[in-house]
Amino acid sequence: MDQMIFNAQLLEELFPFFIIIKQDLSITLAGKSLRKIIPDAISFEDTFAFIRPRLGIEYKFDSILKFKDQVFILQIKNLTHPINLKGQFVFDSQNNRLLFCGSPWITSDEDFIKTNLYISDFALHDAVLDLLQVTSSLRLEFNDKVVLHSEIENQKKFYENLFDNIPVDIGIFDNEFRYKFLNKNSVKDEKIRKWLINKTLKDYYEFRNLDFQLADERQALLQKAITEKKTVRFQDIYSEFTDNEKVILRELFPYEDNEGRNYLMAYGVDITELKKGRDELIIKNKELEKLNGELDSLIYSITHDLRSPVLALMGLLDIVYESGEFGSENQEYLSLMRKSILRLDDTIREILNYSRNARTDIDYTEIDLLHFVNQSFESVQYYVSYKIRLETSIHADCAFYSDENRINTLINNLVTNAIKYSRENDGHAFIKFSASIDQNNCVITIQDNGEGIPYNHQKNVFKIFHRASSTATGSGLGLFICSEIINKLNGKISLESVPLNGTTFTITIPNGIKTKEITNLI
Repeated sequence: MDQMIFNAQLLEELFPFFIIIKQDLSITLAGKSLRKIIPDAISFEDTFAFIRPRLGIEYKFDSILKFKDQVFILQIKNLTHPINLKGQFVFDSQNNRLLFCGSPWITSDEDFIKTNLYISDFALHDAVLDLLQVTSSLRLEFNDKVVLHSEIENQKKFYENLFDNIPVDIGIFDNEFRYKFLNKNSVKDEKIRKWLINKTLKDYYEFRNLDFQLADERQALLQKAITEKKTVRFQDIYSEFTDNEKVILRELFPYEDNEGRNYLMAYGVDITELKKGRDELIIKNKELEKLNGELDSLIYSITHDLRSPVLALMGLLDIVYESGEFGSENQEYLSLMRKSILRLDDTIREILNYSRNARTDIDYTEIDLLHFVNQSFESVQYYVSYKIRLETSIHADCAFYSDENRINTLINNLVTNAIKYSRENDGHAFIKFSASIDQNNCVITIQDNGEGIPYNHQKNVFKIFHRASSTATGSGLGLFICSEIINKLNGKISLESVPLNGTTFTITIPNGIKTKEITNLI
């Protein structure tokens, strides 16, 4: 055993804080870890103070030897942060020396930090390591809890602030219908709001002197939401049938927390203005429907009642004109009268087309574009005295389906305009009609070499009653009606025009072939 005790290397490993003192209390050897703290220690008395034992102990070899069977606590002197060593003296009788075996007395990781030591300075068996591991783990756990608590508090404040600042009444109940949270919008008085926490719905009604029957009805709704686990919706109406009427839409939303506890979120939205707006809108819609019906009836009546005498008058003028009983001057007057009646008839038909487009649904049928183009051209080519050439080109991958009446009106208006605003061009006046049809769209272009549209009028040609030319008369409804028809068919229309060089209209209309197939299946 003596050989083991005085094996310095073994002592370094087992007790890195050991010291050996001789009879004159001089320090002859110190452990490697202790030398880091007191590298120049020579005298035991100058280096250490007795903390334990204190009574009866003296700085004498025999006195220390007398107390060697006790636990010693020695404080290292002259340090900024005092360090205590806890251990036991062992007597080396062979060499008449005392050996102190111990280690720093550390009770917290703060104490450890102050020593400026490292874990590697301690022996593996030292209880200080266990203490440091435990305290370190506890500190980490504590720090994690502090961070977690801080995050929870921050999230709580965030959501409370969020709930407090949205224009909605919010209250949260537990499964015993006690308030767990109320936002500022539901109860504005902070003292009352805090007082209500953990109080019941009936406590609140009693505090406000409200009808207990209403409290029972509300509690029944809360119970229904929790029991059936589904949202319950109802309305509160205050000061009903007065100028101060207020309508609140309320919802009770049940949910469970992570531990399976049931809660209810109750929120209410003020829909007073929405309800008023809705009621007013319903009244105005009914009035508008009535006016639209009356207007449709009026337009239908006017167009039919006016057109009948106009057509009759036109027929009489044709008979008189063809009889040849008038002189050339009177025949010219008759011709002017006939043109005026034709313009009136055109206007009546345009009004009728506009009314029909606005009030009738789309009826998909297969469209023969060439037939409509030729028919329109034949009916209006004599509006001018010179010859106009019609060129047509149609490329179709499939049939084209759309609304027959609307497409007929669209083509007739554009062809009529092309003739009305044409120029003779030394016998080379033309209208070019082309169409490209596929499964998705029909793209139509109508080109002429007429007088064109002035640049400052081009952006307004699709507006109602707008007339872009003074060389021909018209109601200003034709292109407006074309635009309305295109909108009804979910299509697009555009133009390119150069004054005195002509105009090109490009129309894209969705092919209703798929819609027609679905209709047939139904």
